[in-house]
Amino acid sequence: MKALVFGYSNGIGQAIYNTCKKNKFNVVGIGLEDGVDINNEEQRKQVVLASKDCDVVFIVPAGRQNRFSQCDMLGELFQEYQHHYKKIVMIGGSSPDTRNKNEKQLNKHLYDASKIALDHLANKLNGLNDPCQIILIRPGRVNSNHNIGSTQPLIDPYKLAENILKIVEMSTEMRIISTTIIQDAHTGINGKCK
Repeated sequence: MKALVFGYSNGIGQAIYNTCKKNKFNVVGIGLEDGVDINNEEQRKQVVLASKDCDVVFIVPAGRQNRFSQCDMLGELFQEYQHHYKKIVMIGGSSPDTRNKNEKQLNKHLYDASKIALDHLANKLNGLNDPCQIILIRPGRVNSNHNIGSTQPLIDPYKLAENILKIVEMSTEMRIISTTIIQDAHTGINGKCK
């Protein structure tokens, strides 16, 4: 299986990239460190082009990305490959469902709004029932540079990546449209029981 991972250099993207390699995928990485930023329309075209011969495309934006650009990236990939048997795996977030609604920081509400928009777009496009399949993964807090110093339970990014690949594999004869994976408060990293 050939895969492309956008955002392969750290965090969830790095875990997915390395797990793909471990599982003998023919995997290619592309991202900010290669000068490709999905905030830029011309650079998103590079991701679409690089995805041409791939069976599965993972879009894992960096924490500093404009999260609404994920919707643009999904739309452009889907438009190009709508009638191809290809899986587009978008890494969203569970925060719109789990975040304290009294949060005062605007940037966190904007982040949540972008994730809700991504959920909506993925569901709408999947509803078209075209050969191109979108799999939206909504992880909770992950043990990465973004959550350094957190005392809350965290998900191991490599365990998350292994489960994401299982979901991709299971999505052959059935469509797994959206999956939320949150940390276990008792057994996750920083959990009470280890």
